[in-house]
Amino acid sequence: APGAAASGTRNPARLAEIYRARADGGTTGTPAGGSPAGERAALFASAERTDAQFQKTRAIRALLDSARRDGLYHPVAVALTPIVGRMRPAQEISWFAETAVETLAAGGDYQGARGWVAFSRPFEQGGGNLDHWLMLIDLADADLPPNQRGQGFRALEDLAARGRFSPEALHCLATTLDALDYNIPIPLWDLASRTSQPQGGHLPETGILSALKVASEKRQQLATTLFALRTVSPEGGRATHLLGLGETIRSLKRAGLEREARRLAFEALFADWPRAEG
Repeated sequence: APGAAASGTRNPARLAEIYRARADGGTTGTPAGGSPAGERAALFASAERTDAQFQKTRAIRALLDSARRDGLYHPVAVALTPIVGRMRPAQEISWFAETAVETLAAGGDYQGARGWVAFSRPFEQGGGNLDHWLMLIDLADADLPPNQRGQGFRALEDLAARGRFSPEALHCLATTLDALDYNIPIPLWDLASRTSQPQGGHLPETGILSALKVASEKRQQLATTLFALRTVSPEGGRATHLLGLGETIRSLKRAGLEREARRLAFEALFADWPRAEG
């Protein structure tokens, strides 16, 4: 049911259960189809149950496109991660590489996502280079050794120079990278500085940002987490004012919650991350 799907969007595993039940008729006895939610359930079941690579990739791509239209892209991508994670790159589905990268990255399978980026390189055409995804994966992966960070900056600079980031997305990128202590290339700073920083988004009541900073400096993880929850919009990092987003990421990292800091940064950037042209 739509209500059940809505309540499950914050829990991708639960969302997958809802889709399975809906595809099978569920407790309501209603068939899958007939509505966007029903169609997504049917597509999820097809992606999960078929062994045919071509049919599986088409179902996954159609499901993600439907989810994007209804604001469910990220949780649906996470729900699909186990399915995509069992797939193996092959030339006949080379077109699917970027979908695999973004799905696996959304679900936290960073090594799997890197594997699809590497696989895609011989098949790149025109704007099809996927190396810029390495920077988003880098930003999200808390287990990556420090000496391996920043290797995707060149591809990122190229896309930014070609105008593939909106001004809002570019400012969000600069904010998250700065909060995570990256040495941001000067060209990215220059591009971001050419437009005014967005002023929209959720901000907490007066005093919360200061309290968040103090709690993180004392490495009080519980207090830092609670103040972070009051700072970040209920709609997520993307809907949070950049001032609050940057301070939350910085404070979580300072308090020893780097994994959570990096995940918040990833989720703030994921929806607007440039997809390959064509």
